[in-house]
Amino acid sequence: MRRTIPVALAASVAVALLSTQPAFAYARTSGTAAMSQHVVAGRPLTAPNSPVTVGSKGDPTGAPATATVTNPDGFHRWVHSLTAAFVSSSKSNCTAADYQISSPTSPLHLTVAGNGTLSVPGVTVAVTSTNCNKSTVTLSYTVG
Repeated sequence: MRRTIPVALAASVAVALLSTQPAFAYARTSGTAAMSQHVVAGRPLTAPNSPVTVGSKGDPTGAPATATVTNPDGFHRWVHSLTAAFVSSSKSNCTAADYQISSPTSPLHLTVAGNGTLSVPGVTVAVTSTNCNKSTVTLSYTVG
């Protein structure tokens, strides 16, 4: 004697079992497999312009400056180089030729934490013209 289960009953049992059990998915591969991952390139590291007040011509050390490098990314980044450049002077007749600007020696190999800042010392500004003694120089920085 053969028994049959009504179709409606079988469907309701299947739905009940599927709704109470977690779903699992398995993937099988053979041979080689390939995978791709979305990678976001880092945004540029920046260091804002900063003013430095210098002394007089003949000062052997020059005025020290510190660049503050900002990392806008959520992961650590490396600072390999930092170059300081003349932007302006508080004295109207002073130009880049009136100052000697030194940047830190590269490579630096410094790490800036994600979403953090790092002070990079080693920038100096010396006056080469007596007309520009006791002036304030604004520097810009290029971070590499």
